[in-house]
Formats: sequence, C-alpha cells, structure tokens
Amino acid sequence: GVLITFGAGNAIGVCFAGALGHYTYKLDVRYPSLVMGTSLMLSCVPMYFLINWVDSTKDLSLVAALGLVTGALAVMPVPIERAILTNVTIPQARGRANSILGIIDDLGKGLGPAIVSVLIQAFDRPTA
Repeated sequence: GVLITFGAGNAIGVCFAGALGHYTYKLDVRYPSLVMGTSLMLSCVPMYFLINWVDSTKDLSLVAALGLVTGALAVMPVPIERAILTNVTIPQARGRANSILGIIDDLGKGLGPAIVSVLIQAFDRPTA
C-alpha cells in the first residue's frame, strides 16, 4: 500500500510541479529553483515518518496519506530541473546537457537499489 500511494503521489507531484514551475517562472526566473529546494526540504519530514514510524499496527489510510504527500513533494524538482537546464545551457550544448542528465538520472535509478542491497547485506535490515 505504501509504495502504491508513494507512486500515485509521484504522478500528482510531477503534474503539479510542472504547472507550479511554469507559473513561478512567469513571476520571476529565480522562483522555480526555490520551489525545487522547498519541496525537497519539506519532503524530508514525511519521509522520516515513513521510514521510522510506519509499521503494521498503523492505520492504513494514514500511512497511505503520508505516502501520497511524501511522493508528491519528493518528485517535484524533476520536471523543473529539465526546464532550468534548458534555460541555462547555450543552444549548441542543450542536447549534450540533457543526455548527461538522462545518464546520471538512470545511473541513480540503477545504482540506488544496488547500494541499498549492499548496505542491507553488510548490516542488518533496520540499520541499513
């Protein structure tokens, strides 16, 4: 249940961040980066509770709501970072910059679970 609601929060967060990033960019070009930083900082609080507080005795609706909020806040920088990258890169280098971002993004998706599995094997599951 937690992963499904976290994923649903990701979908909501991406759509909302795209609209919010567009709106804030029209106000001032510096505001989208503030939205990115604020959403990441705010996502730390519900993520902490998802990791340390949730167990099988907690109410599923509360855990689902927490997963939804965490997912939405944690993913907000993703659509905004590509727009910012396009705005700060000269036209001749935009393709390279976006491809490097794609490679780094894919490496994170692949290496993140691999590093976590190494940590789980090196320590016990709660410590990792």
